[in-house]
Amino acid sequence: MFIIKKFWGLERSLFWIKKWNLRLKAAVPLNPRNRPALAGQVPRILIYLLFLSITCSPASAQIKATIDPSELAAGARPLGLGRAYVGMADDAYSLFQNPAGLAGTKSWQAASLYSKLIEEVDYNLFGFTYPLSRECLGLGYVKAAVGGSLLSRRDPVTDRIVPIGGAIGYVSSVTFFSYSLALGKHFPFLNNYYLGGNLKLFNQALTGVPSGDASASGMDLDLGLQAKPYSWLTLGAAGYNLLPYSMGGRLNWNTQISESIPASAKLGLAIKILGAGSLKEIRTLNQDLFFSYDYEFTPTRSRPALQHLGVEWVPHDILSLRLGLDQDAGAVGDGTIGVYSNFSAGIGITLFKTRFDYAFHTFGELPANHTHFFSLSYGIEREKWPPFVPSQLAYLKIDEPTEKSITYNPYLIIKGKVLDKSKIKEVKINSDTINLYPDASFFAITQLPKLGKNLVELVPYNLTGRILKSTQLAVIRVPTFSDVPDTHPLRQTVGGFALLGYVSGYPDQTFRPNGRITRAEICKILMKIKEVETAESSKFKIFKDVPATHWAAGFINRSAQEELVKGYPNKTFGPSRNISRAEAVSILAKFAGLKVTERLFERPFPDMNIKHWAAPYVDLAKKAGLLTYLTGQKFNPKKAITRIEVIEILSKIEAVSKKLKELFDC
Repeated sequence: MFIIKKFWGLERSLFWIKKWNLRLKAAVPLNPRNRPALAGQVPRILIYLLFLSITCSPASAQIKATIDPSELAAGARPLGLGRAYVGMADDAYSLFQNPAGLAGTKSWQAASLYSKLIEEVDYNLFGFTYPLSRECLGLGYVKAAVGGSLLSRRDPVTDRIVPIGGAIGYVSSVTFFSYSLALGKHFPFLNNYYLGGNLKLFNQALTGVPSGDASASGMDLDLGLQAKPYSWLTLGAAGYNLLPYSMGGRLNWNTQISESIPASAKLGLAIKILGAGSLKEIRTLNQDLFFSYDYEFTPTRSRPALQHLGVEWVPHDILSLRLGLDQDAGAVGDGTIGVYSNFSAGIGITLFKTRFDYAFHTFGELPANHTHFFSLSYGIEREKWPPFVPSQLAYLKIDEPTEKSITYNPYLIIKGKVLDKSKIKEVKINSDTINLYPDASFFAITQLPKLGKNLVELVPYNLTGRILKSTQLAVIRVPTFSDVPDTHPLRQTVGGFALLGYVSGYPDQTFRPNGRITRAEICKILMKIKEVETAESSKFKIFKDVPATHWAAGFINRSAQEELVKGYPNKTFGPSRNISRAEAVSILAKFAGLKVTERLFERPFPDMNIKHWAAPYVDLAKKAGLLTYLTGQKFNPKKAITRIEVIEILSKIEAVSKKLKELFDC
């Protein structure tokens, strides 16, 4: 071990023994002739103490300091990350590194670790956490023990190494009682802040020393804080052994000697680069990537500041790979305290909420100090992507309107909520920034510039101004007419016919649903629906009263060519005449593709004789469901049909209803 390598002499060794206040001087008489023998027979307990001193600085002659075995307390995951875990803390191992991280756990967890330090010291760790409502309780235990070492010296007469006592042993343990709280539970403006603390009870025992067994107990406090300003960034701070000596933060030996417990602190951050809620979300890439960094310092001791770096890659739900750089303080060649950079690496395998972690960690220069750590924990779950919902898209939840909406208003009201405000800087609707309320909700009014289909785009921007993923709403703005009120059952149908260009209103913004319709107008509607070319048809003169210059010549002539309409015996058409129900229903039945194939034996309506020229077509139309609006009524064949009746019948024809459905479903 590198400290032994640098401090091989007994005087140096006893300096470190004195530092930790283990009274081996009483068991080993100091005289010059003993020094060579003792230098070669340093007890294993001394090796252990020197190993732990890597992370401690020398105390002055007046102030004695003990060892805190929990300085190394971390699972194999934190050790694989170079102990850069103050910001990263998100599982049961948070109990030992930053208790504030426990408040974010969602289910109970158990954690353990085993290792053999410098091939001599048994090192064990156990932890259990139980979350409550945005709170968490934890219990932990850390123990380091070594035994079976014999004190010996060189006999001045025989020059042989001889034992001077029985086997000695040393045990040091710390029990943790933890509590953490999500501050937002009581202070809503601190919703993403977490506070935690540990009460630590120390126990140490030294046995087999000729001067008598010794034991000690003491207590101290740890405090931790975490803040998550964004879903991808966590900031952390932790202070260890913060209870002042005068207030009980010390170790009391049964030999009437007290030792201080060295204090230290860490500042850290963790960045989630890939994965759910990360800096760069790529849903199709189901991987996580984390970077963590800790800065460690000792405000009450003269020791260099230390840095800890770690990277964790999760390429699959069951596999995690880790690399770390872990700095420690230790003695250098001139006897001062310097910084050593140690390499670490690790792997984690998770199955059924149980995770096995392994870490390899170097300590100093000697290969003998390279250590393997093994951890087993339960209750570990990887953060999952939220379900993909079109109206939600992981960033925005749209409450109003629905994804496909129909409106009669030129302005659209939009209500919704940002799902994770920590990730969203602003939201724009059609390039206009909208206000976000403190509860992350929003309310906006945007103009629909045209009749028909309008695309309303909601675009969330992250903190760097990058577009995350836009939400598009298809809104159909339907034309309105003053005499077709909201309560009219065919309001949407009339608007649909107008959008499709089949009908139009009058200059005074009315539709006149009960107005009459001429023979020329019905021809125009039918040819518009069929979307046929009528320009050529207007060049032919089929009817005497429909010249080529007539506004409806093309529609009338093409309707005649399609055998939908006929003229009168005198070769006229009567384009300006109001069309009767009998005439209109006959034309519309033909338009629907209904054909007379059998003789009529029953009146379709009580007031319509079976010998009426239009009776077969009226009967077909009735049986096809086109005349349901006349159920229980007389037909009145000579009555002029109204504009709304024509739309009612046409909307029930399959080809027309299909076009309406396509219009409103797009």
